[in-house]
Amino acid sequence: MTEAEWLACEDPIPLLVFLQWVPVEAVDQSVLDGSGQLERGGGAQREAPGLPGSQPPVPEAIERDRKARLFACACCRRIWNVFGDDIWTRKHAPSGSSPMDSRGNPGPTGQLEDLFDDGISRRALETAERYCDGRVPAEEMRQMGVAAWELARAAYEYFGNADYRLGDHYCGSEHEESEQSYLTARCASLACVPRVRVAVGELARASREVIESGGCGIPNKPPTEGRVQAAVLRDICGNPFRTVLFSSLWRTETAVALAAQMYEARDFGAMPILADALQDAGCDSADVLDHCRGPGPHVRGCWVVDRVLGRE
Repeated sequence: MTEAEWLACEDPIPLLVFLQWVPVEAVDQSVLDGSGQLERGGGAQREAPGLPGSQPPVPEAIERDRKARLFACACCRRIWNVFGDDIWTRKHAPSGSSPMDSRGNPGPTGQLEDLFDDGISRRALETAERYCDGRVPAEEMRQMGVAAWELARAAYEYFGNADYRLGDHYCGSEHEESEQSYLTARCASLACVPRVRVAVGELARASREVIESGGCGIPNKPPTEGRVQAAVLRDICGNPFRTVLFSSLWRTETAVALAAQMYEARDFGAMPILADALQDAGCDSADVLDHCRGPGPHVRGCWVVDRVLGRE
């Protein structure tokens, strides 16, 4: 890959392979087909695909790759509102009924209340982010990933066998919602796997599927999410074809305070102000200043913010 190709690429997968974050052989280990669309089921029972990167679980073998995991988390944050929708809740479940018992034939009202708790996905994602900052141990993150994976398996079983289970009671909206629950929970679980590099490519494509299929409340959204993900990855990695020397003298109290505030709040609207602070401190790097004053997007892991905070 050339520098021009790196800057122009509108799909994160080639960039991930170039960075060697994603092994070439791992790109094909996905529930997604070659077009990036989830394989639809129906008509026969299916098993949920495995969870890549989940082995080995021992702490000594856990790969602490902060940049790759932050990219995974940024992809999940793009569909964060779906994580909290609790989209499986239904109002017509019989009083006292067991949500799990209703899975066999939920009927036209979809008696699935509380069957899928999307709060698990949110907690798993937040745990992965805290792990990147060294705030939680690896085992806690792994356990949250397993919990999200169990949620994903249940949703996969339901949507993958919808025709088989529902028969005449099949409801298209329930099928779409269970599919979305599967994708979001799987994204959260993949963000928590110990060896995140094996899983990050699949996570990016799954979150992309949610948005491009009309998820997140954006109907008929054009297929541009890959372009956004590629830009996010460049925000995290910078330009691997250029070496940017960052002087410790540029880490003034003002610059560090601005960077820390943006990092914690996930609000990077003050990036142009950070550029002014760095310039006042003597920064003359066009790469640094242009990145701060550019259109973004910016996320946790932004290479300039990380440099200011001394995280690299």
